[in-house]
Amino acid sequence: MISLLKKALPNQVAVIAQHGNASTMERKFLKEHPEYFIFSMVRNPWERLFSWYSLLYKWDPLNLEEERIRFEEFLINTAQDNGNDSFLLNQLDYFKNTTHSMDDVTIYRYENYMEEIKKIADRLGIDIQEIPLLNETTPKNYRAYYTEKGKALVAQKCARDIDHFGYSY
Repeated sequence: MISLLKKALPNQVAVIAQHGNASTMERKFLKEHPEYFIFSMVRNPWERLFSWYSLLYKWDPLNLEEERIRFEEFLINTAQDNGNDSFLLNQLDYFKNTTHSMDDVTIYRYENYMEEIKKIADRLGIDIQEIPLLNETTPKNYRAYYTEKGKALVAQKCARDIDHFGYSY
């Protein structure tokens, strides 16, 4: 999305970090520009964490059973919130700051990526002919990789997102 916006609006797009959020360094930027259109994409937490894992282990595939074990270990050991990594926050935490409320943020869903990108482009008055996919991995059904323990860990960790955005496994 960022590359599309920078290409279409080269002198009008300000992005501090690709996965930045309103509770980190972007807070000052948002405070200085309250008139800006603020939007974000949210994603099913189970799919989001599996996607992160898949990208990290893209070049080290295992058979399904070994992959399930490694993924569960990843959830237990790596995907723990240490307070520093925005990937580990509930997505609702991305929008917290002292100058804007959730009502100020337009939320789009990753599950409808192509349609949502078109909505953003329409909102900004830009023409996007092609929507490239970046950081692609081989498509996999995330449900096949979760153990019961892994499902429960994500359900517990991301309970606020699941409730607020209506996600289910």
